[in-house]
Amino acid sequence: MVALKSIVRSSIFRLFSDLIRADKIVAEEEIFSLNKICEFYDITSIDRENSLNISLGDAIGVISKQRNDVRHKIVEDIKRMALSDGYCCREEALILLAATLCLEKDEKYIYEVISSPCSNVDFDDSQVIYLESRNVKTYNNYIVQHYRQISAVLKLAGFEFVYIPFFADHFARYTNQDLLRNIVALLAPTLTSDETTNVMKCITHMSTKFFYEEIIRRKLNMKIDVSTPILLIKIGNSIVNGMNMANFLSLKLDVTFLPQVETLTDKFLLLQRCPTIEIRNNIDAKGDFIYTGFYKTLFDMLTSRKGSRCSLIINVPKMDTKTTKKDAAKILSINTSENDNSLKLDGKDAIFYIFILLESVINEGFILAKMPNDRKKQLIKFETLYYTFSRSAQEAPDISSQKITSPMLSHIKSAINNDEHLIEKSMYSVNKSPNGLLNIGLEPHLIFVKHGDNNPVLLEESNLFVKYKTL
Repeated sequence: MVALKSIVRSSIFRLFSDLIRADKIVAEEEIFSLNKICEFYDITSIDRENSLNISLGDAIGVISKQRNDVRHKIVEDIKRMALSDGYCCREEALILLAATLCLEKDEKYIYEVISSPCSNVDFDDSQVIYLESRNVKTYNNYIVQHYRQISAVLKLAGFEFVYIPFFADHFARYTNQDLLRNIVALLAPTLTSDETTNVMKCITHMSTKFFYEEIIRRKLNMKIDVSTPILLIKIGNSIVNGMNMANFLSLKLDVTFLPQVETLTDKFLLLQRCPTIEIRNNIDAKGDFIYTGFYKTLFDMLTSRKGSRCSLIINVPKMDTKTTKKDAAKILSINTSENDNSLKLDGKDAIFYIFILLESVINEGFILAKMPNDRKKQLIKFETLYYTFSRSAQEAPDISSQKITSPMLSHIKSAINNDEHLIEKSMYSVNKSPNGLLNIGLEPHLIFVKHGDNNPVLLEESNLFVKYKTL
């Protein structure tokens, strides 16, 4: 075999040493196999020492860039190592599964191992979590239609499918709200009444977007590509440079991803040479509140935040009223437990924000299409919305011009970042995906519309929303 670089040798040692440690037992046969591995790949004592500074995710990433013959030899060796003591437990099988999938490089599916510091953050290795950075309706509709099949396939391999909207729906529909309040008060007794109510709203209206922003990005600070929805599976922990790291396998999903789940579980069952563990249905009709693993992490994150989430109020002027420059800053309000505060945006910026918000709720976001007919339709929708607030469609800015939209997006970002009342600012911000899609991830239950002097109503129950959907 051609001589390997030091970083590759250290990465190989990290992979094999993590595999040996996975079952918490270091067998004599494994040490014998490891010594042969080190001899074959010319792994030195310095390489072993350097491996302590490499995460499992980085190690697999380095190895995955090697030639086919090197990768295939390593796959053969890790399989042989895992079975060298005649037993492959679940923890070993998870690492073996992740390494095999990433190194074999099946052209149909894209796998990646991500390692992240895991201080006080715990995930259960039986949980397979659906993850997206925005509400992708095609994927969510598919999950709703095939949830039983997806869950059943994963359960055969001892996994639990975690789909955040069903988690929230369970506690919204089946759990007595007084009981839920008492549970929150028991587990987080320092919360005020308003903060307890806020936690209850978060639990019962949880979205995958919220989980991605608040747990994956903010809490775990994980650098992970979710431009396309993925499945995330915990595959154990490692110590890297003295720090505890959590390792995850991610699978980039097709829109119809049940076959991918079947392939994943089939491979896992072939690798695992021990009985599959049995998992209980954590969410059932009794209204139990699960306080372990993923659910504990989620709850602890919700209760650790100070303050209540703010509602966003869209103020629609009366039909006979033209919005003046003085009134323009009142189009968007932030509702706190004390009072309403205007989001400091002028008229055109506020209306552009509302336009993106409506497109996010209805169509996953806004991207100016390249086809002339689609572009014309988008411009008409924006001009109609602009008229609703200003009574002058002719004054609507040309959102087909990046020179126009870039300053508007900058003003929006600045207004949100500088608003002292907002927590979780990322949920109110305009996010831009790699394909140019502009999206606001604020959940609809936090968006209200106030027509003239009427009381605010939920966005999806408002005349503004109903009329916009027909455009």
